[in-house]
Amino acid sequence: MPMPLNNKHVHFLDETFCEPFNAKFVEQIYRATDSICAEMRECINVDGNDLVRAANMMKKTITRDKLISWVETLNCILDGHVVPLLEKAVEMQSENQKLKDEKIKDQETIISLQNKLVEKKDEEINSMKSTVQTELKSYSSALSQSCKAALAPKKIEAAVKRVSDKEDRSRNVVIYGVKEESGEDLNQCIDSILAEIEEKPRIIDCCRIGNVKQDMCRPIKFTVSNHDHVRQILQKCKTLRNKEGYKSVYLSPDRTVDERKAFRKLLDELRQKRISEPEFVHILRNNKITSVPKDSATANTG
Repeated sequence: MPMPLNNKHVHFLDETFCEPFNAKFVEQIYRATDSICAEMRECINVDGNDLVRAANMMKKTITRDKLISWVETLNCILDGHVVPLLEKAVEMQSENQKLKDEKIKDQETIISLQNKLVEKKDEEINSMKSTVQTELKSYSSALSQSCKAALAPKKIEAAVKRVSDKEDRSRNVVIYGVKEESGEDLNQCIDSILAEIEEKPRIIDCCRIGNVKQDMCRPIKFTVSNHDHVRQILQKCKTLRNKEGYKSVYLSPDRTVDERKAFRKLLDELRQKRISEPEFVHILRNNKITSVPKDSATANTG
């Protein structure tokens, strides 16, 4: 039904009632209907809407045109606004119920999957318990058999000796390639070498090591106050190869017999690599052989 023209009550209504249901539209409908009711109460001279009855509408103050205008406006409000909003509300309620049902179904699915996951975890835990128990029994049996041999007094003594020996050696440095002379002053010799690499630690002890052999120079071993000085000295000692008179001098940590064997083996491997792979530059770094292409090494140094 079209909205009556020039009706003072309909200006409360928004003609674009196509949005979802909201409080704004309810307020508009309330104002329009209240405006009509107020006019009715004024015309029939009553105070409340409950007193607006058919008998009162028969008063002479109520014209036929006025009554038609009220009915027409109310019908327009109902058909054009109230009914569409109620239909929209019913539709939304249906959609909400559908979403609610879907949510309940999804929750049931999640609960089912969670129960299956719990059952699976229980199976895995039980299986793991059985495996662990079996492995523990096997390990306990093997351990009880090997502990007697492993904890033998001689083996314990040897292990303690290796640890203490390694700790003692951590403050030692060994120098190779220094000519051995009668009546030599080793302290002065060591100071001269360390001065070339700008190091001046406190030397606690020094001596030649090994057996005297003809045409061979025994290494010099010296001890400093802590192993940090050893680390600094060994980091700088590579520069000696560029110093005049020290090109044949080489400094190394004070290695054990086993460590010296392993280091010699590593040196042999390094020499073999330098022969078999001449296209690479091979160097020792942290007791490992590092190889880089010569072109790359040249570019980095450049």
